[in-house]
Amino acid sequence: MIRIYALFMGLIGSFGFLSAQTPGFWTDIRPAQVFLPEGVEPELLPDEYRLLQLDLEGLKNELRRAPLEGTPEAARPLRVLLPLPDGTLEPFDVVESPVMKPALQAKYPMIRSFAGRSVNRPWLRTRFDYGLEGFNASIIGGEEAILITPYAPDQTTYYMAFEVDKMSFEGLDLPSVLRGYDASIYNPDETRLEGLDPSKELRFGGGSRGVTPVILRVYDFALATTGEFANLHGGTLQGVLSAVNTATNVLNSVLENDAAIRVVLVDNIENILFLDPNTDPYVNANQGGALLGQNGQVLAQFIGQDNYDWGHVFTASCTDVGGVVGGAICAQSKGAGVTCHFSNNVAWYTMQIGAHEMAHQLTGGHTFSFCPGSEGQMSLATAWEPGSGSTLLSYSGSCGSQNNIQNSSDPYYHGGNIEQFMIYTRLGNGSTCATLQETPNHEPELELPYGFGFYIPISTPFELIAQAGDPDGDQITYCWEQLNVGSAPLGQPHLESPLFRSYPPTTEPNRVLPRMQTIVNNQVDVKELLPDYGRNITFRCTVRDNYPGAGGVVFEDVSFEVDPNAGPFLVLHPNADTIRWTSGQWTEVTWDVANTDNNRVDCRSVNIRLSTDGGFNYPYTLLGGTPNDGSEFVFVPDFADTIRKARIRVEAADNIFFDISNANFEIVPADQPGFIARPEVQYQQICAPDIAQVKILTDPVAGFDSTVTFSIASALPQGITATFSKDS
Repeated sequence: MIRIYALFMGLIGSFGFLSAQTPGFWTDIRPAQVFLPEGVEPELLPDEYRLLQLDLEGLKNELRRAPLEGTPEAARPLRVLLPLPDGTLEPFDVVESPVMKPALQAKYPMIRSFAGRSVNRPWLRTRFDYGLEGFNASIIGGEEAILITPYAPDQTTYYMAFEVDKMSFEGLDLPSVLRGYDASIYNPDETRLEGLDPSKELRFGGGSRGVTPVILRVYDFALATTGEFANLHGGTLQGVLSAVNTATNVLNSVLENDAAIRVVLVDNIENILFLDPNTDPYVNANQGGALLGQNGQVLAQFIGQDNYDWGHVFTASCTDVGGVVGGAICAQSKGAGVTCHFSNNVAWYTMQIGAHEMAHQLTGGHTFSFCPGSEGQMSLATAWEPGSGSTLLSYSGSCGSQNNIQNSSDPYYHGGNIEQFMIYTRLGNGSTCATLQETPNHEPELELPYGFGFYIPISTPFELIAQAGDPDGDQITYCWEQLNVGSAPLGQPHLESPLFRSYPPTTEPNRVLPRMQTIVNNQVDVKELLPDYGRNITFRCTVRDNYPGAGGVVFEDVSFEVDPNAGPFLVLHPNADTIRWTSGQWTEVTWDVANTDNNRVDCRSVNIRLSTDGGFNYPYTLLGGTPNDGSEFVFVPDFADTIRKARIRVEAADNIFFDISNANFEIVPADQPGFIARPEVQYQQICAPDIAQVKILTDPVAGFDSTVTFSIASALPQGITATFSKDS
């Protein structure tokens, strides 16, 4: 079934917005100004956060003016300011966006959800909600991932705004297996292929292919809770439903953007929000493995097997796992999912654990490649990330200091996982129970300017480039991720194991490997290791359009080989901080070709470029397309002031690799006026009696403004003549 569903952002800009004077609702405070109820203490605090006091009632009154998404009024969203950790207030255009079925939402008007997009940074989106447990917000986009959550439980006055990576599991009493699925009863790779419709074709990749509409897939979500979970949230129906609403809102903040999937809480959810551990139907609620086999039966009994598409249960801390899954949505086992909450910060915990477990129910596989003690949870078919990994289906923070990429997960899915979700929800059994809703959004268009099968040298940096656009003008972001699989300790790659970690999406279409900061500082980063042996490297570029409520996502891959007999390609001169160039000088740049001109790498020409900011950007092309022969003279550009952070970059003109000089050097102004003269085209091949036209470009140095006259200084070969003419 397809419903027409006009998400609000399609009309923003045509009709304006409703102004909201929200700054007064948020007040920065010091810890000494916090007065918590007796016996209430902060449970889990980030390393860094902004402490705030909120006039929640005032904000709630203002939010009553927010239009409902999908209505004509949504063309004029409410403008709301939300606090960021850096001390600023970010304006968002906001609509009400319920994550409950309409009848359920009507029964609980005191619990509401909203969605919006930043006015100033359109790739930045938010989902927030309020209820009996106060206010919770997620703000995600590009390289930013922020939460606003209560500072302590059992109060709704004090809040903290923090970056997600500033919070960790440190201090929580966690089991050895924090996230996972029961491999004895569930194989995501096999389940994904069940029920595939061979008559359907799914276009995963990019490339210019016309305007493709984005369809939102909506699943009825039966999220049950044990009495133990209820005890974490006050033991009341409204308190538990508020927590469940927050968790669903956070889950949608990721699923909508990465896969155009939304979950909505089913009607009669009260039947499965159990409030008393002594009377709920679950046995051994502190064991995730035990709950896994019970939840489907509980949902069938209290909701009805045909009345939900996707089932899950929240409980309090477990002794065996942090979460576990034993089935996929839409299937007979659609209720086999468990998340064990070791914290009452439901927004943060859902982002870290719940979004991981529920992705298994979309047949997503683990992405980590080495995690001592968790070998049984590793999937060799999807081990795309080095060490623990860092995306939502990784084991970030769980693999020990030697293998952890970082201590928490970034709130986005690996591009390989997104493909798995697409296969299952568009072609497999996951397509059989969704409600399809049309949106005004269209997929972005992506193209990679590469063929397959080229070679690069060993131990040499390289840069990958994408070309993309969006037919609706949405602000797209790019995420380059490695697709090779294999298991190896972090920093010790072999065979096809991954070399490069995933970084959050960015508005920059290129990725430099390793990061330019690492190269400039002459460092080695085990999270981004250059290959020093012959192997394959495959990368995927995933492009998101970040359209609120139903993101468009496309991706495309590039694969190439590493030649063990070429490289490292190195800049040799200038390569020391004692070097000084002068503006207008004719000076030599040298580099080690290192066999990169062989038949495999086949680099015939290079570009020589200049940086003046210490090696991060190279706006000056000193010479383009010059032969890759290891030496070339260049003119130094005219600078009026001394440049103290100059670097040279020599890059393959017909490949992706490059190197830069290892140290900053100086360029000083010329001490007298002069000029630079250079041919527009450095090399031409011509056979007599053909005529060659050589355009000579001139640039003044130190204010030179005299006429330049060219002449032939010495005899030309017999039969060759030359004339000069002024370019009109």
